Amino acid sequence: PSHKPMRFDNIVATPVKISKEDTKFSEELFKKYGLEWSFSCIPMDCWEFICGKIHEHKIKTVMEFGAGISTLLMYDMGLKVITYETEQKWIDKIKAINPNVDVRLWDGKTLICKPGEYDNPVDLAFVDGPCSGENREWSTKFASEHAKTVIVHDGGRPFEMKWQNRYLREKFAGPDKGGKRSHFWIKKNAAVPKVENPEKVQPGANPQGKQ
Repeated sequence: PSHKPMRFDNIVATPVKISKEDTKFSEELFKKYGLEWSFSCIPMDCWEFICGKIHEHKIKTVMEFGAGISTLLMYDMGLKVITYETEQKWIDKIKAINPNVDVRLWDGKTLICKPGEYDNPVDLAFVDGPCSGENREWSTKFASEHAKTVIVHDGGRPFEMKWQNRYLREKFAGPDKGGKRSHFWIKKNAAVPKVENPEKVQPGANPQGKQ
């Protein structure tokens, strides 16, 4: 039987674009890192969208899933960034460029945090990991629970759409789409539940609705 594709509503135009100063700043950092814009890392148009949202919503604190160029860029913008990465090779690669970044190895399901670290919501959660959309349920769930705003990279792919519908649609407004591949959501109610266990946060054995 045929299935109707999932739909997203409330799509609005992107209100802020990256400035010439930000573009120059980002390009200088890329030269510093010895990296280049690319589709496999983060394309320039997606970074423009993310950077615009950072300025528009005065983002200071970030929970990031998936270490990469964005980790370095946001850190050098002066943001407080905690990044969760499932592959040690990516942690080694990013920390070799900047050893000061806070990148934590995780299993894709259990959120490791310090006591009181998420008592208050972070300003932004950036969901760009783990690798493959089917593995991003927990990162989307944690983002929905502990952030005021959420950006989902590769937001138009089937699994990412599924997790957004499951965890973001009810309590967040959006998505605002930009950079061809990114979806932005903002929480309708700023109240965010506190982390019950300050050492680890782990939902039940199976995600909601998962067989």
